[in-house]
Order: sequence, then C-alpha cells, then structure tokens
Amino acid sequence: NSEYIVDTDNPDITITPPYCFANKLECSAVFKSINNMKTDELMLLADASLYSHIASVILYSGDNVETLLTAVINNDIKLINSLKTKTVVLGKIPDTIKAREQNAQIVSEIKQKEYAGALERGDYDSALSALERWKRAGLQQQEYYDKKILVLVYQNNIDEALKVMQSHSSAFTSSFSVYTYLLKGDVTSAEKQLNDPHLAGTFDYTVYESIIKGYKHKEKLTVINNVSKSTASILPANQLLLLYAEEAFLLGEKEKAKHIMELYQADYIPSQRELLVAYNLGYSIDRHSNTDAYRMLKAITGNSNSSNFINTINEYNNLLLFGILEIVKNRPLMLDEEWQRILLIAEKGKHMGIDVQFTTAKIAETLQGIIPARVIQYIKTVAVDKGKIVSPIVNLYAINAYQKTDNFNDAYTACKTLKQLPYTLEQLWYTYYIYSAIMLGKTDDAQELLNNSLIATWNTVLYNLFNVCIKLQKVVALKTTDSNMLQTIAQNIDVLITSLHDESIRWYYSEYKYLLDKLINYAISYAMSRGNQRDALKYAELHKMIEGIALFDENSSYRSMYNDLIGNKFPIMEIQKSIPRKTAVLYTTKNENDIFAWVITRTYIQPVRLQNCFKQLYDIIHDYYNDVGLLQQAFDKEAAINTIMQPVIKELSGYTTIIIIPDAYTESIPYENIQYNKGATAIVFMPSLMAAMDKTSSVPPIAYINVNNTKKDLIVSALKQSDFAYTSDATVKSIIITDRQISYNNVKKGLMINGDVIQSGNVFINLANTSQVSYYYCLFMIQKEMGISVLVNNAVSDVNSIIFIREFCNTIKTDSALNAYISAYQYLKKDRRFKNPAYWLGIRLYSRTIKGIYDGVNR
Repeated sequence: NSEYIVDTDNPDITITPPYCFANKLECSAVFKSINNMKTDELMLLADASLYSHIASVILYSGDNVETLLTAVINNDIKLINSLKTKTVVLGKIPDTIKAREQNAQIVSEIKQKEYAGALERGDYDSALSALERWKRAGLQQQEYYDKKILVLVYQNNIDEALKVMQSHSSAFTSSFSVYTYLLKGDVTSAEKQLNDPHLAGTFDYTVYESIIKGYKHKEKLTVINNVSKSTASILPANQLLLLYAEEAFLLGEKEKAKHIMELYQADYIPSQRELLVAYNLGYSIDRHSNTDAYRMLKAITGNSNSSNFINTINEYNNLLLFGILEIVKNRPLMLDEEWQRILLIAEKGKHMGIDVQFTTAKIAETLQGIIPARVIQYIKTVAVDKGKIVSPIVNLYAINAYQKTDNFNDAYTACKTLKQLPYTLEQLWYTYYIYSAIMLGKTDDAQELLNNSLIATWNTVLYNLFNVCIKLQKVVALKTTDSNMLQTIAQNIDVLITSLHDESIRWYYSEYKYLLDKLINYAISYAMSRGNQRDALKYAELHKMIEGIALFDENSSYRSMYNDLIGNKFPIMEIQKSIPRKTAVLYTTKNENDIFAWVITRTYIQPVRLQNCFKQLYDIIHDYYNDVGLLQQAFDKEAAINTIMQPVIKELSGYTTIIIIPDAYTESIPYENIQYNKGATAIVFMPSLMAAMDKTSSVPPIAYINVNNTKKDLIVSALKQSDFAYTSDATVKSIIITDRQISYNNVKKGLMINGDVIQSGNVFINLANTSQVSYYYCLFMIQKEMGISVLVNNAVSDVNSIIFIREFCNTIKTDSALNAYISAYQYLKKDRRFKNPAYWLGIRLYSRTIKGIYDGVNR
C-alpha cells in the first residue's frame, strides 16, 4: 500500500491538500492504493520532469493494474516495455521539502516554455493549459491573471478577459483594458479607463490618448514618433505602435500608419491577428513561419480550389475574417457561388470590432473598383447589429460601395444618419454627402454642404469638381438657352478636366465616376450641338482614356493618349485617311438617356443623335438576349431595335464593312443582327480612334489550346481538318483558343488566362461568355499591342464554336483576319442547324487597329 502521486490535468480527480507539496502547490492527487484506481483515472498524460529523479516513465495497458504495480515496485524495464501503450508517470512522494521544491521548479520552467511556445504559435488552448500547470507549480497569482488575460484577448475571448480584468488590478490590466476596449471598437469605455493612475507618464498613455483624440470631432490623430528603449511602457512598445498604426489606417491617416510600420518590429509575442494586421500593413511575417497566421496565409495563397479555401478558413476559425480577406486579395473575381459560401461561414463567426473595420477597409480596397456590391454584402454579413451598421468607419465604406453601384438613395440616407464624426472621417463624409446630393439632383443641399465643408481649403480640384457639377445642374434646371452661360459651363469643364494630372485622374474617376461621366457627357453634348464634331469625339476618346487609366495598373498608353488629347493633339483627319473605301466607322456612346453616334468615313463625319431612347433600347435588348438564349423567335424585338437604330442604319446603308467603336453602355447592342442594307455587311470592333493607326504585328499560323478536356479533342480535330498547327505551350505567340475566364492581374499588370500571363500580339478565339469580358478586353487592347482578337460566344452549343474555329483557321492561313472572320461567320449562318441567332450572335472580331483587320497570320 505505498503512496503514489499523479500529476494530472483531469478536473475529475480531487486534489487532497494534506498530501500537497510543502509550499502549497496544487499540482498533485495522492492515492493510498494504486490497486483501487479505475482504468480511466490511470490514463492520464503526466509530466515526466516532475518525477525525473525518483520515478520511472511507464506504459499502461488496459486493465493490467497488477502488472503495472509490479513493474513500478520492481523497476522492471522489460515488464514496462511489454505493456506498450499510453504513457503515464507514477512516482512515490519525495521524502524531503527540498526535493519537492526542486521538482516544482522543473515543472515551472517547462510549463513556462510550453506557454510561450503555444502563445507564439497561436495555440491558445495549449497556452491556457500550460498556464494552469505553471500556476500549480508556483507562478505568482497576479502574474498568472495578467497572462491569462493576455491569452483570452489573443483568443478573441474579449468579454471573459474584461471580467477577469475587473476583478484583478495591476499596471498590466490597467493598460490592457484600454487596449481591449479599443479592439472592441468601444472608444467611450476606453476613454473612461484612461485616468487610471498606473498609466500616468507611460508610453501606453501617450498612444491611447492620441488614438482616442483621433476619434474626437474636430480633432486629429496626434503624431507618434519613434520610441526609445528607455521609454517607460507597460505593454511592449511595438505592440502599442501596431495598434496606433491600425487605428491610423482606419481613421484615414494612411501616411501616419505607413510611418509607424517602418518603425515596427515584432520583438514581443504578438497575437495571430496582430501578425495579420502587420502583414496587411506591409510588414513581412516570414520569420514567424511557425505560427497559425503564417500557415493560413501559405495555405490560401497555395490553393486554387475554392473548397480548399473554405476548409482553410474553417481550420483557422479564430482568424476567419483575415482568411476571407486573403482569399479576396488572391481571387477578387471568384465565382458568386464561392463568394456566397464564404459569406455563410463569416456570418457564423464572432468577430472583434476592430477586425471587422480593418478587413472591411482592406476588402473595399480590393473590390470597390471591381465588384463593389460584394463590399456591401460583406458589411451586411459581419458588421450589422439589429439591422444597423454600428461602426461609422464601416458605414462610410458602405456609403462608398452604394455610390459605386449607382445606389445614391441609400448612400444619401446613410450620410444623413452620421453625426459628429472624427475629423479625418468627417472630410470623407462631406465628399460622399455632396456627391450623393448632386447625383440625386438635390442642388441646394449640395451647395450648402459644399459651403460648410471647407473642401476648398484642403482639395481645390475636388471643390471645383463639385462646384462645376452644381452649376451645371442649376443651368439644366433653368432650361436656359443663354449661349454665354452654356459656354461658360463648357469652359469650366474643360479647365477642370485639363487640370487633372494623368496620375490623379485615376483616383478621381474611381471615386467620382458618375460626376466625371456627367461633365464629359455635357462637354460632348455642347460640342455636338455647336457642330464641332472634332471636339465632341475628342471628349469621347478622352473618356475612354480616363477609363483605362482608372481600370488598369499598366496604363502608360492611356496616359500618353490622355496627355495628347488634353493637349489638343487629336489627329482625326489622319485617322480618316486610314479608313478604307467602302468602310465606315460607327462611334457610339451613351449620354444621359440619349445615344450619340458618329459615322466616320474617309471624307466626312456625320453626327446622329438618338434622343431619349437608351433605357427603352436597353430593356428591349435585355429581353431580346433572353429570348435568343432560349432559342425562341425574337422578330418583334429585332424590329424594335432596328426602329430605334434607323437613323444610324440610314447613314450606313452604303457600306460593306462597318467598324464599331462602342462604349461600355452601347457595346451590348446586337450590331451583328441589324440589317444595314440589302446585301451582307461585315461588322468589326475596335477599342478607340486614338489607337486606330498604330502598327500591329501578325502572329505565326499556330494555335495554343487552353480549354477543358471534353472540348479539346474536338478543337484538335477541327485544326487538323484545317491543316493548322497547334501547341500546348502558353508562352508561344499564337492564336489562342480558350474557354477560360480572361481577367486582369494588377500585380503582373496584364491579362491572365488560367494563371498564365497573355503575351502581346496574339489572336484570340475566346469560347467563354463574352458578356463579361468583351468591352473590358477590347478596352485593354489600347494599352497592350494585342494584334487582333476574335471572341466566340459559347452560350448554347459547342458545335458552332468548333465549326467556326475550323473555317476561321482554314481561311486565315492565306487571307486577312477580316475575310477569315467573314468566311467562318457566313458558313455558320448558312448551316440550317444554326439558324437561330443564339448560335452566331456575339461572335465578334476585335482589332486594336485598322491595319490589324486586314492582316492575317505571318505566312
């Protein structure tokens, strides 16, 4: 009946105080007879180091209690090894207090290391477990509570951490309570804690006071400079600096955040969320490779499968929002189905206020210019309480997203609800409020807000933009015909546009697209009404260049052409001379509810204005494509489209080739199915007039096939029938046949297919749905010398695409791209199987230049 002691984490085993160590350590349970222990009581993971001087490490197997006891008593190593299962450590109670204290010190050191290691990795459950064992081995009570609070906050268990803080006072809890309330986004509660005497004279107080001041109305975030090693701080100085940088970023003080991040070093054990914040503010976390944060980032960036993304963010549940942020950064154009799955997961999480704000801001940076509707969806998933957006910071991002989705009613309503904002955010709020008021025609409200905003003192260009728009609306409301007043507005618009530097135009068009659209539309309309078609077309081209600068990181050609246009270098006469005989250029652009069109030939420019018809035409086109997609007859819609387009058709009736240059709004008109004359008319598309005379290089007669497996064999067969070479090498300059989504990659500054950067000068036969990419891709051709491009819509059947490829490749070997296109197109239309427009509508030839239309392959 020897006494044995077992060190255990099992809460069901009662601690027996009389048998504890002399220094009152509550770390062991003592049993009078090991023979009376139950099997599950023995299956404990014990601490070998505690008994390293006096006990054996043994293996316990099943119900062999007597064998176990015999092995311990006799120190029979062979018998111990024969049991071969779970490790359990049993040992006799040390005889002396000194021995007991020595063993406790060993446990303390080991558990301290385990705690630090788990804390650094982000394994917070293990950190808490090690902390409890460390406490039983002698950790002082106040230090125990300080460390427990730290782990709870790192674990995102904020409410529990605050409860512990309220019952245990120390310098650490005084500082960390302010820190924690700021993480919650509760600035009011944080300010109440600021008068704690523990904080007086510390760097902690300086940082907290600056942040809280930054949230005050009419006050700015105080500048924080570098902190020396001698600076007194309770929390690690760099931990406080990171909090400051994050708050500065959220308050719109990005330069201050950038400055701090240049100083920041993770010379303490940061939380996993801190590592991810630092990473998203530009700090490298490569030396933190043994952390959950690093592993999650690597898992996401290494995945291409959406289901793996979902598994990853589920695995790192505590870092959910940062996982979603990283996925969005890597795949901003993910399918809607994937996006909805991610939102469902985000909805179930429990998120810190500052994390919601930070990830919203970063997701908005990525998506506002691409799919702003998803920013609103994200906000409504993670940042809404009882139907309302709680954070004013998040509310501003929602307002911006509403504006980018042309939802100015909700933007205006949200602006009205915000009051007494921080200084830097109030400036932003004024810009959103004025923008929304102008777009809703609330001219008096916009004028009053502009006067109160003091924008003229900190951004004169923006002030002029708002001011000119307000004046324009007043003139329109008066319905004046005063030529002096109209000319003054036109001159103001011209001055404003020419004052925008080609670098700043990107930001202004991204943020105030609809205002600049409105002003450019007026400039076009005014020039057109005065018979100055050159200036009207110049402004229309300027609009395209501004779009390109705003959309693409690689935009040097757009900027060059933009500078030429505002410098009045618009070679329209030279462009006209390059247009072949029997060929006309049809240039179309939406202007409010009108469609402005110009028929441009070698000898003249004929303007055509289709008045008050765009919305009606758009609705008819939408119904038309629906009917066609269902293989239904749509003669009534075709007739309605032709009726609206009749003035244009009349001007084009004498031409056999028509080059269409549409804008994003008029690109969807089914130009291919309009009857221009009694004979056949070839329709070709170009991105702009400014690029029309550029040189292009032809491609070799070889095709690169980038399609799914089921379609690949058919395409290979079609190419063989055409005696046309093909390759699987993406780097070869060639005719590229693809059914993958074409997307623009900001980092690599180019178009991508299936992870490959598209080489310049290729011919494209695109079997993906053209509605998503055609105008976008056509616009991009202004920048990259893409040669020619053919987009083949594959909405209904594979067979039509294969036949088109066969005929196109067969002809282009000996003829121009235009003739190859015409030959394949007509062959397809004459096939009775493809009588319905669904089989050939949308098959379009896009060329960067006029020369490219008449080039073929490099024979």
